[in-house]
Amino acid sequence: MSGNLTEETITEEVQRTFDTSTDERFRQLFVSLVQHLHDFAREWRLTGDEWFAAIDFLERVGKISSPTRQEYVLLSDILGLSVLVDKINTDHGPSVTDSTVIGPFFVEGRPTAGNGDEVVRKHSTSPALVMNAQLSATAGASRFRPRGAGARKGDTECQQSRRSAVTPRFHSIR
Repeated sequence: MSGNLTEETITEEVQRTFDTSTDERFRQLFVSLVQHLHDFAREWRLTGDEWFAAIDFLERVGKISSPTRQEYVLLSDILGLSVLVDKINTDHGPSVTDSTVIGPFFVEGRPTAGNGDEVVRKHSTSPALVMNAQLSATAGASRFRPRGAGARKGDTECQQSRRSAVTPRFHSIR
């Protein structure tokens, strides 16, 4: 990079570092990402303390991630990016449940319960809903793999890819 960097020239200098990429799509994405990040910093006039707080947050997210705990995926969910990318790249049609971070059973304003608490309302006059759910995927959209040690034969855990559409189909139990 040049030694004469200014607020106006830094973006193009950084973008040029991707010129030698052999993957054109990668180059386009990162050139655009740099542009948006730099524009964000200029628009909001980020301070050094604000930048450090953001870097510290990302560093802490990385430290608590592990092979079985992917905190950057959760962060992507929290920011709505996971659902947005799914919406951009898929058209599941009306018979498929939309992907969502909060899930198809989310109810606004529901009472909260702690771990191990009974969730059946004891004094309700409404009949309890009991269901057996089966997850079905659109053609080839989901991958299933056996659970870990101690799993029964035929037991599966859905490993949904970001491009998959899994539709719960409910059958009443009588």
